Amino acid sequence: MRKQLSCIIVDDQPICIMLMTTLVKQCSELNLVQTFTDPQLASAYIKDNHKIDVLFTDVQMPEISGIELAAEVYQQVEHVVFVTSSPKSEIKTEKPLKWYYLPKPVNITDLKKLLSDLTRNSRL
Repeated sequence: MRKQLSCIIVDDQPICIMLMTTLVKQCSELNLVQTFTDPQLASAYIKDNHKIDVLFTDVQMPEISGIELAAEVYQQVEHVVFVTSSPKSEIKTEKPLKWYYLPKPVNITDLKKLLSDLTRNSRL
């Protein structure tokens, strides 16, 4: 049996966090550690020695974007998943991080497919 992947959800819209939380809890592969509406708090939490397997983050948020958040914490996060209504082609990262894309509105089928890809590419 594989170890569960620890995950964090970051989105400035509480309704999006609620919906994503509902889907994540349906996946035995995932262990939801924390949710954040403020990406700066998420960054501080991760940097405070909380190694995370999967970071689910919105792209467009006030203060710092999900892309900036990923750049700040990429050494402590194994997989970054951008959960967004923006087209995949608009996501540009400067750091050499491996990232995944999950379009909004998220559904369980897309999440399960993504998890299959994640577990195939996991260092666990």
